Amino acid sequence: MKRFAVWFVQVAGLVCIIMFSVFPVSCRVTPEGIQIIGADYTCPVIDDFRVVSDTELELAFSDSVKVNGLVVSEKLLGNEKMEFISETDLNPQLEDAAGLSGRLVADYSVEDKGRLVRISMEATQVGKEYILYGETEDKTGSTLTFALPFIGYNSRVPLLLFSEIRTQLKTQNNAEKAAGVYKSELIEFFVAKSGNLAGLAVKSGYDGEARDFYFPPIEVEAGQIIVLHPRLRGAGTVSELGDDLTLSTAPYSYDHCRDLWGTEDKAHYGDKTDVLLLVNTCDGKILDGLMYAEDGLEEWKKPLQQDYAQLALTQGIFPSAKISSAAKGQKLTASLSLYRTGLLELSEKILRNEEIPETIPFSADNWSISPVSDGFVGILK
Repeated sequence: MKRFAVWFVQVAGLVCIIMFSVFPVSCRVTPEGIQIIGADYTCPVIDDFRVVSDTELELAFSDSVKVNGLVVSEKLLGNEKMEFISETDLNPQLEDAAGLSGRLVADYSVEDKGRLVRISMEATQVGKEYILYGETEDKTGSTLTFALPFIGYNSRVPLLLFSEIRTQLKTQNNAEKAAGVYKSELIEFFVAKSGNLAGLAVKSGYDGEARDFYFPPIEVEAGQIIVLHPRLRGAGTVSELGDDLTLSTAPYSYDHCRDLWGTEDKAHYGDKTDVLLLVNTCDGKILDGLMYAEDGLEEWKKPLQQDYAQLALTQGIFPSAKISSAAKGQKLTASLSLYRTGLLELSEKILRNEEIPETIPFSADNWSISPVSDGFVGILK
């Protein structure tokens, strides 16, 4: 009998080893005992992060989590004009994460069975950079540590409309070479409603998300024209962030327009085919969109162009995500631009203090190739 018992224990142990090898599982010790977690279990991840207001954030997880700690802090790193002075021996980023510097008073609540975390905090400043640091724990005891940057909530989002685009760098003449100036790509915007540019970004399906342009947190007035020059090259390339609109002297800079310059000397936008979006990154809302394409294409050249077109369709900006609905870009050259009509009439309505729509959907019928060299930059049509 004793031999049988020993034999049974050995066989049972061998079977358990084989079973655990074939069917991998994990376990967690709880007050109620050992909890077995199946092999198909995946740790929760952050599905969404939203800036709801100047005092509220939201974190959505793929599964239930427990919050071990959260810190909201001003972003003190990455600003070349700011000298960080530390009173401790910690790295500045660790001081931020620990809440030892720039910390905002904050609290949180957990809803939806641990899938939604709401953070309430003291009011943030429009356009200022912050970081949400935190650690969560899942049912296996695994932890997720994260740092999520965000911009202070902007309650006064303006309405900007694409008004013109130049997609290519023009060859210099002798005078331009001598002066060190270039005629580069640009996007012109018409300000239909006043507000602050904080949180707004220009996205190109051709360039990719890593090359989005983020507007600075400055006030703009209805009726103004903004010219975005994404390529930083040559003399006179000065961003006009204050009241003086004469600082930028490079080509396509005009004293009645606000000129903003990018930070890299690289080509931007598809020469004849692209999908561009103007997005409020705080809530994901698309303010305006532009799509143009060369003749003969049946599909968008890049997957991201298709994604952007579909996204604009779902938000009512595009009438269709199909490339056949795009404006004609075949004749775009280094000299000829694509411009929008109907904005002069809209500008006159603004001057008369008439109400205008919250959004103005894209229509290919309102876009044309400029009949003259250098286009109509600074001139509404």
